[in-house]
Amino acid sequence: VNWARANSSTDALCKQWEKGFLENKENTLTKVYLFNRHIHGCLGCRQCRKIGTCVWKDDAPEILEQILEAETLVFASPI
Repeated sequence: VNWARANSSTDALCKQWEKGFLENKENTLTKVYLFNRHIHGCLGCRQCRKIGTCVWKDDAPEILEQILEAETLVFASPI
């Protein structure tokens, strides 16, 4: 998961890591930029406990599914 903007210096560092990671032909990669995703923070309404899902209809469930399926996660953030 990459928190950086596309084509930033953080993204350039990630691309170097990706190059090495993908040298092993068995590896696959999914890159997710969060800056262009629709994600809400928790309201604390506790509706998820009642209805089994969050009331916000955003990209979080899709991203969570990708995280749960992943064998390795790499996070990158500019400092």
